[in-house]
Amino acid sequence: MRVMIATVGSRGDVQPYVALGVGLKEAGHEVVVCCPSSFKEFVEGYGLRYGYMNNEVIDLIQSDLGKELTENLTNIVKTINAFFRLYKQMGPMQQRMIDDGGEVAKEFEPDVVVYHPKASGGPWYAELVDGKAMMAVPMGMMVPSGEKPCIGFPNLRLGWLNRLTYKLVMWLSMKGIRKHIEAWRENMGLKGRSIYRNLVFKRDGEMLPVMHCYSGLVGDEPRDWPEQSVATGYWFLERNDGWIADEGLVKFLESGDGPIVYVGFGSMSGKNPERRAKAVVEGLLKAGARGVISKGWGGMASGELPDSIYEIDDVPHDWLFEKVDVVVHHGGAGSTAAGLRAGKPTIVCPFFGDQPYWGKRVWELGVGPRPIPQRKITGEKLTQAIREVLSDEKMKQKAKVLGEQLRVENGVGEGVKFVEKYGANERVY
Repeated sequence: MRVMIATVGSRGDVQPYVALGVGLKEAGHEVVVCCPSSFKEFVEGYGLRYGYMNNEVIDLIQSDLGKELTENLTNIVKTINAFFRLYKQMGPMQQRMIDDGGEVAKEFEPDVVVYHPKASGGPWYAELVDGKAMMAVPMGMMVPSGEKPCIGFPNLRLGWLNRLTYKLVMWLSMKGIRKHIEAWRENMGLKGRSIYRNLVFKRDGEMLPVMHCYSGLVGDEPRDWPEQSVATGYWFLERNDGWIADEGLVKFLESGDGPIVYVGFGSMSGKNPERRAKAVVEGLLKAGARGVISKGWGGMASGELPDSIYEIDDVPHDWLFEKVDVVVHHGGAGSTAAGLRAGKPTIVCPFFGDQPYWGKRVWELGVGPRPIPQRKITGEKLTQAIREVLSDEKMKQKAKVLGEQLRVENGVGEGVKFVEKYGANERVY
């Protein structure tokens, strides 16, 4: 089977899909991963074929405008202003991104297209080559459910109202890409109406197969999902780069007294990383904890650090998290999965998107305290959260047990089985 995997976003949006690609290749399938060009070496480093997609979306996320959007989420006027300026730039980028993915599909001629919802041309790439489309999504926000509303909405306790939230999100999603899809279809010579109504449903009302690449132990898995919608378990990517830890970091972790707390906010920084770094340092010192701070893609500036805090650039989470006592991060799906898999209590400080959801789930599961939104981060709040985690033996035990459960799951294996099952199905998806 020839499988095209299309994904867009930060490292957290690419790495799980590379893990699936590795699993599919090991199962004997041919795979191409179409994603932003900044990840080309990363994809090829795992022996997978790379399909070109421009890097404009990543550049925009890291721009001052992208940072302004994440920093001003509590100011509705500034948020709307930043959003519409961002949206204006995103339009032409969407068109070029869809065009790039279409060229990969045309050249590779996949039997199956597995796509992240951000890779908005996914189902139409499958239509172009008479293949089958399957969505792979890292959060439960695409498949309608009467039990739970779409992420970001309050639970209205009425099934039809909960379902309406998904329709609203899908309508907004299609509103932004419809004209680009239509322009691309015309350019590709696809005539008539598409068999696909949107990213999840065909025009006849049938839902496409959807994999949720998280564990049902952590994320939602509503009972009213249809058969072709499943939570496979997390897609963890095993390291293959021969990475060796910095001697200074190893020495820091092995020496000294006091608990060690990891702090990293991934690609997110907002417009004032210095303020955030100051709060982190203050929180660690007042809690009496040693810290490992990740500068990260967001460039969290920390300035002069005390000896009790070690600053790192890029260290594999699976290696580092086993060696710390507490994990503090922004609530990205990948960071959340890595921390919980390591069995560590987690403090989530979300920016936006699905991050508040994962922070809430960590809290509801009893493996971390109530989330601290980024806009509310202070040294005092971090101190209180760290002290709460370090003193709560029940929370530590719950985190340990959940980690043991997650480590025996095989999300990639289940994802491969899903692709094989629906890829071989005679029905056209």
